Amino acid sequence: MRGKSCFSLSQWGADSIVINTTRKEFFAIPASDKALAWGRFGYLTESNKAGLIVPYLGKYATVELMKLAEQYNGNTLNEASTKADKGVYVYDVADNSRGYTLVKYWFDVDTKSKLEEAAVYFEADMRPSTAAVEKYMNYLGLEYTSMTDPSDGSSIYFSYEEKFVAYVLMNKPEDEAQDFTPNIHFTFSDISGQVPPRTVDVPEPIVDFGAMTLDEALEQYKQKPYYTGTGDDGWGGALGVYVTTSSPDFRKILLMEDGGKYIAAVLVPDYARALRSPALKTWLTGRGYSYNESISILPTYVRSDGKVMAQFDLQGSLAGMPCLAFQPME
Repeated sequence: MRGKSCFSLSQWGADSIVINTTRKEFFAIPASDKALAWGRFGYLTESNKAGLIVPYLGKYATVELMKLAEQYNGNTLNEASTKADKGVYVYDVADNSRGYTLVKYWFDVDTKSKLEEAAVYFEADMRPSTAAVEKYMNYLGLEYTSMTDPSDGSSIYFSYEEKFVAYVLMNKPEDEAQDFTPNIHFTFSDISGQVPPRTVDVPEPIVDFGAMTLDEALEQYKQKPYYTGTGDDGWGGALGVYVTTSSPDFRKILLMEDGGKYIAAVLVPDYARALRSPALKTWLTGRGYSYNESISILPTYVRSDGKVMAQFDLQGSLAGMPCLAFQPME
């Protein structure tokens, strides 16, 4: 065959693509617009309107399929940077008018035959905006994890369904002498156990602060469906008293008092990652809280009536442990 070495087999009653390589091989693959599909060759720029290159991401696909995709998009193999014996292939982008420079692929170490990683690189002064990146990630089903890679500071996005990761490096380093090549690096990795959970079970605290005693507040907590009991704070009551809950994510709420009045409810997570779950922010905004960056160095959400605030304390400076603390506005 000629051209892009692809044709539709609709005449066979199958939505497939056949590839005839120079080695007289062929592949029959269902045509697809899904990012990780073996039969997806285009960048999807017309269908997703994100305006960003989606490199070939056929999960564990062969070298031949990757090469066909790059041929399809008119890109040229960069012989100097390619290390085929190590399973690394680099292509110069045909149209770099939007800042794209290279597309790079990594195949598995053992056989050099299964695609495991891909990346697209940009000119530093033509890198995409934050809004464009977010649109791009959303289209691909990737969610921001609020985590960064400590090695280079890249933001980590994760697809909970497809189990693949995007490391987005777009911010210039503080050290201007440091090399900076903006890029989006994709890997087929399941990091479910390392990223914040997509959803969490939040036991809603009582936030009528300053109006009742701690004992009166405890009586109200006993009426909550999540209430399972009380516990000592481990300091002889110096911090307050714990309400234990049925939530698998926040099993304890520390109730605190001052001047004989109930003045704070501190949600203590079973694991620190729970505090970074995007579901917490959704939960807060759904109850009339909005982010306010002027109040504290801690991420703070203030209720619409201005009487209550919720603060994310990831380092444990408020109660000696990572927590989400609800308290009256100071």
